[in-house]
Amino acid sequence: MSQPLLLAYGAKGLAVHAPDAVALTVPRPVREAVAASNADALVRAALAEPLAGPPLKELAAGKRRAAILVGDESWPAPYETILAALVRELVALEIRPSRIAFVTYPSVCGPALGRDAIRRYGEAVVGEHELGPFRSGGGPAESAQDDRFASADLRLAVFPALPDLSLALPPDMEIQLLAAVGSGSAALAQPSRVWTGSPAAVAAELGKITCAPPPPHDVLLATGGGAPSDATLEDALAGLRRIPPGSPEATLALAFDGEEGLGSSRFTLDFFDLLRLMEEGAVPNDLHAGKPWDPGWGLYELLRSNRRLLLFSRGLAEHHEGDELLELLGESPELSKRFVFAAQESELWHQLDAWHGSRYRLLAEPLGWRGACAT
Repeated sequence: MSQPLLLAYGAKGLAVHAPDAVALTVPRPVREAVAASNADALVRAALAEPLAGPPLKELAAGKRRAAILVGDESWPAPYETILAALVRELVALEIRPSRIAFVTYPSVCGPALGRDAIRRYGEAVVGEHELGPFRSGGGPAESAQDDRFASADLRLAVFPALPDLSLALPPDMEIQLLAAVGSGSAALAQPSRVWTGSPAAVAAELGKITCAPPPPHDVLLATGGGAPSDATLEDALAGLRRIPPGSPEATLALAFDGEEGLGSSRFTLDFFDLLRLMEEGAVPNDLHAGKPWDPGWGLYELLRSNRRLLLFSRGLAEHHEGDELLELLGESPELSKRFVFAAQESELWHQLDAWHGSRYRLLAEPLGWRGACAT
């Protein structure tokens, strides 16, 4: 009998069945039924009792304009529910909605627009508030204050809960209150906990969390984390920032919904250019030097390291960009030896069997960015 495995995939999850001969390890499985958290209650409690420093009620007293720093596509979190709850708290504290602005950081792929922005931050945030990328204030240092932060008298930040959270924040940015959002392991994005306080206090608390090293494995099966964070390959790749390290011989299989294609136009062009360069053996080794991490760079590093990579996506297979990808791979014999696109579960297991034989060690971890040990 095959071994059942529920993936954080799309809006409802995806059940697959690993072959009997595979040695399967699932440290933190996705649960089929998880009660939806009350985001408003989580946010209110966290803002009222921060780890250090005054609560939001005191910080917001007499303030007129709020700027909220949020992670971009390289720092995914269940922003939609948390940000909506935070806005309601700010409005209750007499800050006008028109004076609440959101700034994405580091925004290495440009501004989040349209459907992409709604998927990440929610329709209420995108439709009712200013949302734009981090802009340097023009100072001599790269970390110069964004002008919206400089003009705001209340400066907040919302980022995913990570043991190394300090890496996600701009250096020297004056932030009065940081909210770190932990995510549950259900197929749908649901916040599980919120830590608030000064950036130093929150980072210190999250830094106490230690991640157990992954068990030895031949294949790592990760996912884009489920809806809404796996509607495109670009979104799904963001989860790769937090996958456990593997040996150079370990295959990475990334499962994602992909119903909206590859991603933004910029990412899609860069993606196809990268694949063509990889086929020609013309990618320079220093391409990533000095660049902030983003999903495209994460994919570049994987391909440059000569790891085998398998994309498993039913939705992308039904999208015209999936057809373009299959066509390009059909014309790329060298690249196709270690980069494969599978539309059906049978193709997934067949390809892994071709690369590793029938008896290999499969680590289904972390099942998307929601499975990270920090949450």
